Amino acid sequence: MAAKLVVSKARGGSRITLVGTSGTELLSSKVFTEPRGKGATLRSLKGLLGEGIVVEDLTLASATKAEVKVEAEAPAPRPTARVSTRRKATSSPRKPRRAAAAK
Repeated sequence: MAAKLVVSKARGGSRITLVGTSGTELLSSKVFTEPRGKGATLRSLKGLLGEGIVVEDLTLASATKAEVKVEAEAPAPRPTARVSTRRKATSSPRKPRRAAAAK
């Protein structure tokens, strides 16, 4: 197991801890009361420690102590042009041709 960043709940917000390969806490951050501050700090630490660092976020509602790899935030994709699902109006529905009568 490589070193990882663990985000845990703390009184009044959340805290980021650097956990070493042996499982010992190496560094611990202040308590973040705003998610933006926590996110900016995580991005900075990932930049310093490398993109391969694992982030275990225990503050997420769906987290069940599973390791969650946080990807670098990419800009949101631009919306594409909407495709209309409406049918084009035609002059009138076409009638099927009648079969030629045998003579």
